[in-house]
Amino acid sequence: MLFAAGLWEDSNPEEGPLISYTMVMTGTVPGDDMQPFHDRQPVLLDANRAATWLDLGADYAPILNAMPPGSLTFDPLEPVAG
Repeated sequence: MLFAAGLWEDSNPEEGPLISYTMVMTGTVPGDDMQPFHDRQPVLLDANRAATWLDLGADYAPILNAMPPGSLTFDPLEPVAG
């Protein structure tokens, strides 16, 4: 299971019944698994890294990078019949 490093905030303005949630994911340079597809990627976390991310007293800087090679796998697309 993977988690995405991000920040969120909820908002309930006084002028109406609107409840809004805002979320932003933290990004990094692509790791070996993502580099063939894009020049950046979200910070993805395994369970140990997620625990660090959620610990308000932890030094989270060491986990704000790509997962080790082989952490992500991709299935090739099937050719589309013409």
